[in-house]
Order: sequence, then C-alpha cells, then structure tokens
Amino acid sequence: MGQYDFFFLHYKYTDSTGEDGNFPAKVEMIERLDSELPRIRALDPDVLIVTGDHSTPSKLRGHSWHPVPTLLLAPDVPARSCDGVRGVPMSLRRLGQFIKRCT
Repeated sequence: MGQYDFFFLHYKYTDSTGEDGNFPAKVEMIERLDSELPRIRALDPDVLIVTGDHSTPSKLRGHSWHPVPTLLLAPDVPARSCDGVRGVPMSLRRLGQFIKRCT
C-alpha cells in the first residue's frame, strides 16, 4: 500500500475551455494533465480517480449529455491499455460507462 489512500482529482480546466469554445486550449489542458500523471502516480496512491462533473464539448460551448471521461486506477479494477492524447500511451483501469438514470 502507498503512503496515500485516495486521490480524487476534479480537473476543471477542460470545463472552462469547453465553455469558452476554445478547442485548442482544451487539448492543451488535457495534455498538461497527461504530462503530470507520472508525478501523481509516483506518490503511489492506493486509488486514483481523475474526472470532471460533466461533459463540456467546445462545439457546444456548454454542458452536455455526453459521457464524462473518468480515469480510475485501483488494485481491484482490471487494467486496459489505450492511447492517450496524441498517441501518448497510458495505462487505464476502468469500470466502463456510468449511466445517469432519470426518474
């Protein structure tokens, strides 16, 4: 077990750049976060979650119904390999898609 139990990172910058309609800035913010992930993982948290509170596509310039990307790194979550931004490989562990149910 690591020194830290749980990290939850709510990354606001993709939301604000989406609301501005500034797609290049949104990509830059995602790349900045990607570049910091090795430093965050080096702190060895037992659980790491990186997400936002809603999707904010730059084309819409506002919140939407689209899925919210969520990165989850935890010992009991199966790993899956994928490409990060611009093909930068990163290891993701995921639960799948979280579906909002309206009643």
